[in-house]
Amino acid sequence: MTDEKLLAEIAAFIGQEAMHSKAHAEFNDAWRSDDYNLDRFQAWLARKDRYVKNLHPKIQLAITCAFEHFTALLGGYILRHPEVLSTLDDDAIKLWVWHAIEEIEHRAVAFDVYQHVYGDDKIRRMIMRSVTTGFASLTFYSATRLFLQDKKKSLPKVGGNVFGIYLLGKMFVQLVPEYLSYYKAGFHPAEIDYSKIVGYWKTRLSEDYQFEGFQDHQTQILYS
Repeated sequence: MTDEKLLAEIAAFIGQEAMHSKAHAEFNDAWRSDDYNLDRFQAWLARKDRYVKNLHPKIQLAITCAFEHFTALLGGYILRHPEVLSTLDDDAIKLWVWHAIEEIEHRAVAFDVYQHVYGDDKIRRMIMRSVTTGFASLTFYSATRLFLQDKKKSLPKVGGNVFGIYLLGKMFVQLVPEYLSYYKAGFHPAEIDYSKIVGYWKTRLSEDYQFEGFQDHQTQILYS
């Protein structure tokens, strides 16, 4: 591959994903300290990871494209509807908002590589259908496991849990058009415009949380 811009985006993508892995590991460790047992879930994820790594690179990349589409959709929803984070503390909100912004910003990298190397839209769409089923199963399984581990605290809060399910259902319905856009001819992730909401949250993180990287971003905006 000789596209220097795409190569630079790939390098940035790898760096961001490494940071995300570290942040997720620290987040999971914090949950363990609160007596949530994630070991079986982590072992299950490790088995799935080993399975995927034995697939053809084309399939692996198509899987990455699918998951990047999902994470960008969810990231965009979080930024547009911050009320879904209202039960979290400031540090957790900061982590999720930062994560959402970065997922949006690198959402097209894997897609661009796939199109550059393979360009097989039929396989890409087929893999998305498979990943959708797996993603839904993963979400249901993990939520159920966490609920059962914390049932003594969760059961008295049935009303809040029902409201949470309502919010999730509302989110899924609202995201359907963006999700389905992945299947249309000529689709590209960049066609979903998150620029205004990302700009808003970068300003918030810069002013409220003193994120140096976002402060630099605001300086660039002011003097551009």
